[in-house]
Amino acid sequence: MGPVLVTGAAGFLGSTVCRQLVEAGLPVRAYLRPGTAHPTLDALPVERHWGDINDTVALRRALHGCFSVVHTVVLGRYSRRYWNALHRINAQGTRSVLEAAVAAGVGQAVLLDTISAFPAARDSAVRVPDFGIEAAGLSRYPYLHSKREARRIADAFRDALRVVSLYCSPLYGAGDKHNHTGVIFQALQRHRFALAPPGGTSVVCVEDAARACVLAATRTQASTRLVVSSEHWSFRALYDRIASSVRPDAGVRWTIPSCCFYPGIAAATLLDRLGSGSQFTPYLVRNGFRFRCFDATDTQRRLGWTPRIAIGDAIDMQTDWMRRHGHLAAG
Repeated sequence: MGPVLVTGAAGFLGSTVCRQLVEAGLPVRAYLRPGTAHPTLDALPVERHWGDINDTVALRRALHGCFSVVHTVVLGRYSRRYWNALHRINAQGTRSVLEAAVAAGVGQAVLLDTISAFPAARDSAVRVPDFGIEAAGLSRYPYLHSKREARRIADAFRDALRVVSLYCSPLYGAGDKHNHTGVIFQALQRHRFALAPPGGTSVVCVEDAARACVLAATRTQASTRLVVSSEHWSFRALYDRIASSVRPDAGVRWTIPSCCFYPGIAAATLLDRLGSGSQFTPYLVRNGFRFRCFDATDTQRRLGWTPRIAIGDAIDMQTDWMRRHGHLAAG
């Protein structure tokens, strides 16, 4: 088997995928943005390539001779002011990677998507995802709009190479240097008693998500779409567990009433259209007040994948890592 290229190799998920590929005895190439710090890769025997995600020359050079590519690059910004950047990185970046992969003769691509692509629900029932149905009103959510465009681009390449789309749940565990979910830990450490939104979500440890990527890159025989989820939590329970990890006296005292959804989405939409750049976005309100709980049984069957790390343990791993790297104050 030839090398596997990992884009976004210095990131939370990408660096974990690189490590697990090395541990599996596979040759690994890391595609890195110029100027990116990558201490997590320094101890790994990976071949490094540098370039922008839309630099087709650099991508083709990195992909030459590869068996597969795991594309983890994503811009996780939710405000309308990032609209152009979101489409350049999330949508056009996907096109650039797939075009370069086809030109280099790569047989398979693993693309990371999000469970937020599916319609959100009002209740916590765990659902089997319908990949033919997308969330409504995506123009209100710039991030989701860019990911939809990326999916349409990927669909156009499914006859040229095997495309495995992994719809990933929010990640917890060690290595979140950009504070994707780490921002929740920081907020709960600052505020002893906090509010939680009334919704909930599937979640997964980054180690388990990376293992799904490795299996998808090395075992899949056909194009497919799969969900990567481990456990399903209400936000109140999830935030309370995080709070107990970051400070013993912390906790979630109140849940925001569900009746605040429509006023909240209206206020967030207005602020977003005015270009506030605030983290209070329609995407945040939509995800906080609704449930995104999706079953991963098909993923387990197709990949032979089973989550191994409980989310409570992943939260403690993340707290410990954040403290050791200065993202959280000492407990």
